Parts: sequence; structure tokens; C-alpha cells
Amino acid sequence: MKHMNKGFTIIELLIALSIFIIVSIMTAVIFRSTQQSFTNARAFQHVLDLARQTVVRMHSEIKATFIAESQLISFLGIDAAGSHLKAASQEDELFFIWPDKGASTGDICEVGYWQRNDGHLMRHYENPPDFDFSTTLRDDELGLVIKGLNFSYYDGDAFQDTWDCRPGGAQEGVFPTAVKFSFVVSDESSIVQKTFESLVRIASSGR
Repeated sequence: MKHMNKGFTIIELLIALSIFIIVSIMTAVIFRSTQQSFTNARAFQHVLDLARQTVVRMHSEIKATFIAESQLISFLGIDAAGSHLKAASQEDELFFIWPDKGASTGDICEVGYWQRNDGHLMRHYENPPDFDFSTTLRDDELGLVIKGLNFSYYDGDAFQDTWDCRPGGAQEGVFPTAVKFSFVVSDESSIVQKTFESLVRIASSGR
């Protein structure tokens, strides 16, 4: 009677080892991919939360635009194709006078929003104001990289791409009745995008 060998052959061991290695690699890849997806989703959620907060801030400040008959009180909206006030700007710009009740240097200030050519959403702030909006040392990043910052201005009949109520401007002495703005944020890979927009009604004066 022949003795039966119940052990594994070298070939069988190599096959089993190969299968184990393949399964281990696949598991590691899936885990790493899942972990990266979770990290990206969490990072994008932070971007979305910051974008919502920024929309609320912009809406609140634009709504409180200081309106007066003085020629110094300007409301200036520049189209992306226009002559920008900011050298590194690439999209629409909006500048206005805002009542800054918490400031120690004065009760009004300059505020503006614009998009730098690296995508960062910027906020212009100057107090006391010199009413020309051109000072660059008072421009801060808001922590958002965006696309397509757009402003449009309602004159009571239609939306306009630009607005200039300065002396000699197209809307001299007149303020828009409403402002619409929008911008787009995306995830790190630019696959998922979300548009944020708001319509701001401005107090009636100087019209």
C-alpha cells in the first residue's frame, strides 16, 4: 500500500501566496481610495460651508451700502472685460461705501469684492476711506478659491453689467435698486462644482 502525501506542493504554496498578495494589495488600494475620498469630501464640505458664510457676509454688506447725494459716495461695478481697479483682477469687481459702526477711525469705510488672477476671492477694506478704492494694502484673501465672480445691477427695468454713479459716470448720482452676484467653487479635482448666488435689494435713495 502506497503512502499518500497530504502536504502542499511548492506550486500550490506559490499560488496561495500570490492570491494572498493580490488580495492584500487590492484591499490596501480600496482602503486608501476610500480614505482619500473621505478626506476630499470633508475638505469640500469645508469649502461649501465657507462659501455659504461668504455669501451671507457679501449680501449683508452690499445691502447696507451707504447711499448719499455726496459726489464722494460712489458705487462702482466693473465688468470682467472692463478696466479693473486691481492690477491682478480677472473677473468682475464691485466697490461701495459701507457704514462701519465698529471702527474707531470713522463711521464709513470702503468695501469691495474682486477675484485675483490665482482664483482667490478678495475683500477690499479701507478706513478712513479716500473714496477711490485703489489702495492695494487693504485687500485680504477670504479663504476661497473660486471661479467666475459675477456682479450685475438692476436699474428698475433690466440688469446691467456695469455701474458707475461717480460724477461723469453712466449712472451719475444714481444707485442700483438691486445687485445680483454669483461665483463657483469646486472640489480639489474640479469634478464637483457648486454655484453660489444671491440677489440683494438696496435701499431706495438717490434715484
